[in-house]
Amino acid sequence: MYDLEQESTDENLKASHHAQELSLFVYENHSYRWLTFSDGLIQGIMSLANPSHIIAPVGQALLLFVLAPQPSYRVLNLGLGTAAIERALNHLANSTPFTLDTLVSVEHNAAVAHCAQAHFEFTPSTLHIGCAQQYIDETSLQFDVILLDIIHTDQKSDFLQHDKFWQKISQTLAAKGQITFNFNAYSEQGLIALLKRIKAYFKTIYIIEFHDYKNLIISAYKAHEERLTRENIEHSILINQVAPNLSSSIKKILKL
Repeated sequence: MYDLEQESTDENLKASHHAQELSLFVYENHSYRWLTFSDGLIQGIMSLANPSHIIAPVGQALLLFVLAPQPSYRVLNLGLGTAAIERALNHLANSTPFTLDTLVSVEHNAAVAHCAQAHFEFTPSTLHIGCAQQYIDETSLQFDVILLDIIHTDQKSDFLQHDKFWQKISQTLAAKGQITFNFNAYSEQGLIALLKRIKAYFKTIYIIEFHDYKNLIISAYKAHEERLTRENIEHSILINQVAPNLSSSIKKILKL
């Protein structure tokens, strides 16, 4: 991603955090600050010039829920990472007509949350440290939007393939609620099985493919929805504020 893995060098190392079973490394060059784990894979990037911008197209597409406008939003973000979603939504709430009623962030690892606060301009509204599945099982709150950016590499370990999870997601969403999530397309069989599961709970499903990424963004709506189009993305003032050039990164938008 932006060749930053090659720039994850001692010279660019800004900070490191070592917790039980996890080491985190924060790097910075003249344009970006980014987070890696011990495997060297980049977990998130922040623009130093425009911290509210989401850099990666897959992350940008998580914000497509704003194409279905409503008076205010109650948002649950499962998977904090480097808090790109939180920075973007707070920017929109502070500088545009976008009204953010509630923003709850869930992060499994306390060290990642600490790193986001220390190095990635994250000021939590409501932060829950724990498992995303457990939070969904136990919460009594309802949300208009659920965002999920937790990656699995095979169907057997993927909690998205469990019916109980989708039952709870449906219960946690408001009557016209929606979920948008990042899906690692580990197999065609896994994608088909997932779509069969979620179609029982949602009236409209969109699948977004990208030019340079194998990951998919899937948006599922409890109500009928027609506004997720390339034209609407290109002309969205909110999207262009925090996710510039998203439309050009999208290869295809499929509606089921």
